[in-house]
Amino acid sequence: SFVFGFEDRGKLRELERMDDGEEGGGGAPAPKGGHDTIGATPKDGLPWPFPRDGQRVPTSSCLRDVDENGKEDPMTYHGCGLWWWMWILCGADVSETIVDWDEKGYLEETCKKTNNPYPPMGRERMYDVDVDVPKNPIPEELRSGHFNVQVLFYKMRLYKLLELCRNVYPLYVIVQVILCSVIPCIWILLLYGVIPMSDPTLLEDRCDYGKMACWHLFTNPISEVTIQWCVVTLLFPCIDDNLPWRPFWMYLPLMALIYIVQVLFFLPFVLTIRTFEYSCLVSFLLSDTCTFFYLLAMKNRIIDFRKENKEDPELREVVSTRYNAYLQSIPIRFVTVGIYATYLYGIIRIEEDETISGLNFLLAFSTVFLRVYLQRLFSVFHKDMNFYMAFLGLYAGTSMYFAFAVPGFEGNEILNYATAAIVPLTSLVVGCLQQTEIWFRFRCWIKKTYCPTLCCRNDLLAFPIEEDLNFDGRGSDNQHPAYRRTKVHNAIMDMMAAMYTSLFYLLVSPSLRNLPNKLHFPYTSDNKIIGISPSGDASFNDEDWEDSMIFSAFVLVYSLVSFLLYKWYIFIFYPSMKPVFKEFFHKPHNEPDKLGYQMMIVSLIGVGVVKLFLSYSRVWWVETDLCSL
Repeated sequence: SFVFGFEDRGKLRELERMDDGEEGGGGAPAPKGGHDTIGATPKDGLPWPFPRDGQRVPTSSCLRDVDENGKEDPMTYHGCGLWWWMWILCGADVSETIVDWDEKGYLEETCKKTNNPYPPMGRERMYDVDVDVPKNPIPEELRSGHFNVQVLFYKMRLYKLLELCRNVYPLYVIVQVILCSVIPCIWILLLYGVIPMSDPTLLEDRCDYGKMACWHLFTNPISEVTIQWCVVTLLFPCIDDNLPWRPFWMYLPLMALIYIVQVLFFLPFVLTIRTFEYSCLVSFLLSDTCTFFYLLAMKNRIIDFRKENKEDPELREVVSTRYNAYLQSIPIRFVTVGIYATYLYGIIRIEEDETISGLNFLLAFSTVFLRVYLQRLFSVFHKDMNFYMAFLGLYAGTSMYFAFAVPGFEGNEILNYATAAIVPLTSLVVGCLQQTEIWFRFRCWIKKTYCPTLCCRNDLLAFPIEEDLNFDGRGSDNQHPAYRRTKVHNAIMDMMAAMYTSLFYLLVSPSLRNLPNKLHFPYTSDNKIIGISPSGDASFNDEDWEDSMIFSAFVLVYSLVSFLLYKWYIFIFYPSMKPVFKEFFHKPHNEPDKLGYQMMIVSLIGVGVVKLFLSYSRVWWVETDLCSL
């Protein structure tokens, strides 16, 4: 591989050496400083015989079109022709056989189409994680006067546990997963499991308002307040890198509004029919609507609270753009929950193995496409928040819904379990594949096949650029360095999400099975709710539940092993990505507030998932009559 802008490949060979360094750093200095994170060194990658020095794209000479210098222009070939297929498979020595991208004006046009600077940033120096990744630790003077989730792990000095084991990767992962999972589990058990609601098997309990008062006045409204509190709290680090919170009084009215709306809306139903189908989704919709319009009305006050935003027009424009992107994600989150609820309805009522497996595939792959959309929507955020919200948020959501639903699988459970775990099972293979050059050549080409098919001419973005156009690139275009850095973050978040949710299920499910409100959840075989529809019993038997625990334990261990293998793969075969891996992975102890953000995402998802399985939510129990008048 050749990096446009470098004339001497020998300079790249000098950059092969990578020392361990400190976390986030390391690596031999590139010309004018920086680390070799472009990944174009000859030995950076798995052994593959192509491309060789001076090699052209293998094709018939009668089909080859060369200029006076003996070089080929990829844009003159049909995008679905033989030349492009052989380019994907074998590549070529770009510097010797392909026209100069800069002289042809292609590089400048590519930068314009992708909104990247020209000349590219990589012309000046190599990418450096110590310089090019904005560090946003919360200043001590701000921490000292506040106690909130953002500074929780700092105040309690829990991040020190991670710091102590930062070089022992298995232990570091285990400690991080425990820290981000235990606190949400404790709150969820207090919210749903400890305070008795009623006995749903007794008709007199289910038709007495006094017995439903706990759900009406506490469980339902407080769960919604918790979810929206997480939504609002996550807004602040997404829009403001240096002041990731706002005073509680700014959103206290919203919390009170959500509580009042939930109580008043459900009051007539509780007094008459008690509950109705998909009441949980209506509850979500009410809260999301309140949050959306409240944040829209408070936009200027929230942005201008930080003095620098108000005084600097350019900074304010950046923050405003981020704010708008976050607002757009609120209705998308509700639509996603609706998709999950539909999936749950299908799982309990479909007995055909192929149909359940198909639903699992559909949910898993729809998550990938939605992640692509959210990654672009959140690209205006700080890089870390982009990956937390898009990658961790969606992967953890899908994994958690699978974990809580798998006891309901019928028929060939092996096939159903395998398709439910398709994302964690394939995360290692996918993560490794995404670092290869052959994959990136294919990925750039396949994204633009519609253009050559219709126009008989390929798109510039179908040809990969091995130069660092933008150090803050998010991997959505054809610049290879930014794509590889992004996919390192993607793989880490993918595997961590599976571990978070698996441990969450292993902790929460046994508690829901044994605490006072166990009859309101399907995790105990004692649960025989009156009025269950003739289509079947929505409760799980003991064997179903035990299998689900084994499944989650397997996913937890498998994801941990996958993470360690991926770390070994990157460090051995792609050492240029080593600083990127270490810098992102060690965020939780270098910037403890980032650990708090991950915990809030797990809390947001966990409270919502468990609520869908609550009897009064009527999602899992959609066909159950909880009161006969």
